Amino acid sequence: MTIRRAFLGLAVLLVAVAASAEFAFVSKPYLQSPVGGAVTVMWVTSGRCLSWVEYGERDALDRKQFHSRHGLMDVSDRFQRATLTGLKPGATYSYRACSREIVKLLPYEVAYGATIQSDVYRFTVPEPDAAAVSFVVFNDMHQKLELRDALFPLAKQRPFDLAFLNGDILNYLQSSRQAGTQLAKPYAELCGGERPFVFVRGNHEARGYEARNLLDAIDTPDGRYYYSFDWGPVHFVVLDTGEDKEDDHREYGGLVDFATYRAEEMAWLEREVRSTAFKNAPFRIVMAHMPILGERRRRSDAWQKAWCALLSEAKVDLHIAGHYHEFAIHEPKAGLRAYPVIIGGGSSLKTATLIHVSATVTAIDVTVTSARGKTLGTYRVGRS
Repeated sequence: MTIRRAFLGLAVLLVAVAASAEFAFVSKPYLQSPVGGAVTVMWVTSGRCLSWVEYGERDALDRKQFHSRHGLMDVSDRFQRATLTGLKPGATYSYRACSREIVKLLPYEVAYGATIQSDVYRFTVPEPDAAAVSFVVFNDMHQKLELRDALFPLAKQRPFDLAFLNGDILNYLQSSRQAGTQLAKPYAELCGGERPFVFVRGNHEARGYEARNLLDAIDTPDGRYYYSFDWGPVHFVVLDTGEDKEDDHREYGGLVDFATYRAEEMAWLEREVRSTAFKNAPFRIVMAHMPILGERRRRSDAWQKAWCALLSEAKVDLHIAGHYHEFAIHEPKAGLRAYPVIIGGGSSLKTATLIHVSATVTAIDVTVTSARGKTLGTYRVGRS
């Protein structure tokens, strides 16, 4: 009888603790996929809810946008999103994220809890013919707090329009909580709800059970890890270089098929480099985690030669990569590669880098800085 009473008492206590847990935001809102007069607003919550964005031009909040699929409103217990469409290029919009807790969701009964609202943030829609764009690049952060503490203040010293997370931002993905606290939350803070970050998948983000659900935490224009978009004078091509070992490597346990995936991506890339947007852009920049140098370093690099040849023929102006954990600038190489490659540094305070890029209609200027703020190198690409 004593044991039974103790058990019941514990059960009541657990229910009380669960009921008293405060429904809250885990992250600030963060902007994704700023493409074609649209932007996706995302954020992270501590529990299950119905979410929406209130927004409008200048200081107004006179519009409301939910996210639904197949006729059903999204009900998520962590990652929230709403895509704002029909935005005017060059216009400034205010917005706030809103979430209403769902405490019961049965087939014929729904009970709501608290409603929470974020602060009001503002963003300006990029203009297709903007004369300039600036961005920062992080790579191989491997979710290390000391690297964020060193590089984030450096990034904020100069204005930037968007941030690229160029792979291996995480070590692996074993839980949705990890994506929320190690990816969404810190980079939402960096961008302050007013500038987007662009995710480029690295080989480490392809590892772990939850890697299969990473697109719950981010948004891409076509729901893929390879895509393109324009911002001012630059046409960006984001590529997914996949894993760094052969598919049958014992580490993957027979659970990857990057050979087929890269073939599909290559077919897309062949169409992409023939597109009007690619051909007419003043500059074309390729972002990918593993450097596409055209050199085969191991058996799993068989794809390198074909990708490099296509990008060279298409007259890519610059390729920015990471992966090797060592800063380097590779000039174009006759007979092999027609474009320069800039590789960011590694995952320690000694080797980490921040890459800052400014592009106008006449030139791309790159500055690579160490975690201690020292300029390691600069590079300029002019119009040919």
